[in-house]
Amino acid sequence: VYGDPRMYPGHEEVLNFLKDFATHFEVTELIRFNTLVTRVEVVDSDITGFIVESTTNGVNSIEVFDAVVVCNGRNTQPRLAIDISGIKTWPRKQMHSHNYRVPEPFRDQ
Repeated sequence: VYGDPRMYPGHEEVLNFLKDFATHFEVTELIRFNTLVTRVEVVDSDITGFIVESTTNGVNSIEVFDAVVVCNGRNTQPRLAIDISGIKTWPRKQMHSHNYRVPEPFRDQ
């Protein structure tokens, strides 16, 4: 479909796939491109939400979200953020997107 029959597509094929996916599922308007996240904090001890402080195009904002996904670009080797305070004692699932293979472990979440 994207003009490249190779098993591992190049950058252009991946970009075209992601653009088509975002358009098809209407998620482009939900994505914050070129945004610097300066703080993520759990709302309460029940972990019902996250306070996120960020800057986009020079505009600061503080918002509350049900979940947080950190996407910092394409990497060939997983690089975990082990220097974040509390990351080693975080009780919830942590994984790098590089290791994602199947959706079953995330069903009903």
